[in-house]
Amino acid sequence: MALFGVAGIVVTLVMLIVRSIFKRDGGKKRLWIIGAASLVLFIVGVVTGIWSVPDGYNAGQQVAEVSEPVSLQQEQEQKPEQEIEQPSTPEQSAVTPIEEEQVFQKEEKPKPYQEWLKSTVEAEIGAESNLNLPRVAGIDFENGDESKPVISLVADDNLTINLVRTVMLFDATNVFKAIFADGRAKVVTIVWGRPVTDKYGNTKMKAVMGIEMSRDTANKINWSNFLHSNLPKVADDFYEAPQSEW
Repeated sequence: MALFGVAGIVVTLVMLIVRSIFKRDGGKKRLWIIGAASLVLFIVGVVTGIWSVPDGYNAGQQVAEVSEPVSLQQEQEQKPEQEIEQPSTPEQSAVTPIEEEQVFQKEEKPKPYQEWLKSTVEAEIGAESNLNLPRVAGIDFENGDESKPVISLVADDNLTINLVRTVMLFDATNVFKAIFADGRAKVVTIVWGRPVTDKYGNTKMKAVMGIEMSRDTANKINWSNFLHSNLPKVADDFYEAPQSEW
């Protein structure tokens, strides 16, 4: 329709040019009518063409979608038979099982009792005295019996002998409580020592207090309410050097 409109416009223009050359006025009105009609046909044709563009695009897209699977199918049909991949047989796809390594966790060996006693004492009353001496001077076992440890400790220094003695009893109470919480000891002996200087100016470590307690006695004590000042009274054996020798 747009082509007819263009043709009409061209014819009208040609006739107008010819009439203007020969100066003919007849039929001029008819030429303008033909030109106007041609112009209308041209506009209608252009608008119709624009409206038809989306429909043409959608139709072309549908054709492309339909034709693509067909072309793929044709391409597969054209492949030689030897090029078609064959599914793998069970023998080819079998996976060789991998043996899992067994990991054995090493059990932690319990500490030797002597080492356990040392760490327990240090946890309760410290690893060193206030004299910068090791708190635990030694650990032995009576007649080699590990159920009867003898623990030698170094006491802290203080302003007076009475204060030194009070701290000894307090610390010994905590040590007895911690050791008897474990089931291995039957009798525990604590020996307190401190550096003592004689009249000649010689300093040596001297044992000034010894406390022995059995498990039977420890089981009778209510440790949460026990007063350390009563330790000499309840102990199975108690020794204290004269304060003049401290």
